[in-house]
Amino acid sequence: KVPSKVPSKVPSKVPSKVPSPVDTCCPVNTETWMSFESELFVGKIVCRFKGIGCPANPAAVKTKEDFFKTQKRCTFQVLVQGRFKERVRASEIQTGGEFGKPFQDVPPHYLIKAGCKFFQALTPGLEIDLLCDEPYYMALLGGTVTTLAIDETEDKAADPLSDVAEDNGRIFGGEGYSVSRRSRTLGNPDTAAEHWYNTSDVYTFDYFQSVLLFDEYCLDIGIVKLRLDRHLNGNPICIMAKHVDGRYVYNFEIFHECLLSKSDQAPPGYGAKT
Repeated sequence: KVPSKVPSKVPSKVPSKVPSPVDTCCPVNTETWMSFESELFVGKIVCRFKGIGCPANPAAVKTKEDFFKTQKRCTFQVLVQGRFKERVRASEIQTGGEFGKPFQDVPPHYLIKAGCKFFQALTPGLEIDLLCDEPYYMALLGGTVTTLAIDETEDKAADPLSDVAEDNGRIFGGEGYSVSRRSRTLGNPDTAAEHWYNTSDVYTFDYFQSVLLFDEYCLDIGIVKLRLDRHLNGNPICIMAKHVDGRYVYNFEIFHECLLSKSDQAPPGYGAKT
């Protein structure tokens, strides 16, 4: 505990050393998880990205290509599992993307504004601005995540390396909702406010889809692949969730070499020129 005479701006804990890359970088395609803890959450993360290998250590790659063709039929999966550290309303936890610099080479502004309005009409509570100096898009976590599973204890929780099935009954008083009904209920701020994430249950948030290719850092829309580095201006895509008050549940940035020349976080020799 910090003595009362110490100014509140002084941190109560000072890291003894800078964490190593091994401790701060998530393993990908290793069929293992990494433990983490934030202000609001303690848990583990599993990452599987199609096409990602490890030339320096090929034996470390355990995820088979068949996983992306049969089990999930996706191009990437990020699964987060754990407990909240305080009870929060489902209407207070958002997911989406945040970017520290403005996008570049964007389409005409009127097209972007029209697209944003279209998606806001489809998604109640969506907050989006892709034309400002720090672009963002945010929607409620419970209505956006692909799969939501909730278990009473860690012993009963789904194996994060398995094919986790939707199991959301505990947040709805025991009645399991379909994925579409869960998405509508927890995606609308008015109805999501009636439900809570507690501190005892174990939550599994599973993100996966088949459009984003992290090995090429592009969107594959079937007829064409759209390079993201042309527009992101060095900003990485992230898998994140945060409280509306600004505290993070988790935030994992996904970098690619194509971003480094414009990134403020790049290692020496790669970073953005000033």
